[in-house]
Amino acid sequence: MIAIDFHNHIGKSKSDGALATAAQVRCAGPGAHLGLTHAVIFPVDESRPGISYSRLNTQVIKAVKQNKGLIGFCRLDPHFGNRAILEMRRSFKHGLVGVKLHPRSENFRPALAAGIVSQLNRLMRPLIIHTSHETNCRPKEWVSLLKRYPDFPVILAHGGKDAYEEAIAVAKKLPNVYLETSTLSFYRTRLILKKLGAGKIVFASDFPYSHPRLEMAKWNEIWNAREKQQILSKNAVRILEPWL
Repeated sequence: MIAIDFHNHIGKSKSDGALATAAQVRCAGPGAHLGLTHAVIFPVDESRPGISYSRLNTQVIKAVKQNKGLIGFCRLDPHFGNRAILEMRRSFKHGLVGVKLHPRSENFRPALAAGIVSQLNRLMRPLIIHTSHETNCRPKEWVSLLKRYPDFPVILAHGGKDAYEEAIAVAKKLPNVYLETSTLSFYRTRLILKKLGAGKIVFASDFPYSHPRLEMAKWNEIWNAREKQQILSKNAVRILEPWL
């Protein structure tokens, strides 16, 4: 069975010093005897990222080519406008699959990312958005933009954190929106499964901020066999199948 960890960083964070390499992700995910076969990777908020993370996206491109089982997403800074879209196209041309947006780190509101979202919808490419209770990150802020583009897959990272009820409501309202629950508590993760159902959740670890073994241990206390297959495999495969 294909099994996918949908959230892993590579690089060294300028904000907190967290560090992960592609080799660590490969070992922490597919190589950790958890039954994982693939891991999605993208840049962390490293210093000197280049124009709309171009330098760091190039590192992801190289990592994907060198490490079987890694699936690359580019990270974009919408403040760069059309140059961010050009960076997205360059990244896709060189084998990356989707886009990661971090509205807290890059300090932007959803409207600034409208051009990126429109292009992703046209190209049917997946998007991962950092969500939380923090400024610019609340799930409900994305509804007005995302409801205009109902066809491409969107994953709300961390299930909204303290805004988890908002994340559940958004995923219920928008058919193309999924949640992942990395770093969430056992209680909130279980509540999301109960209220949303396994068909709208993908497994993720947020390595190096959490770890696949920790997230898997949490889920092993929650899901049944059918739910595990959906969350760990079927939903992610549905999103990523053209590139697997």
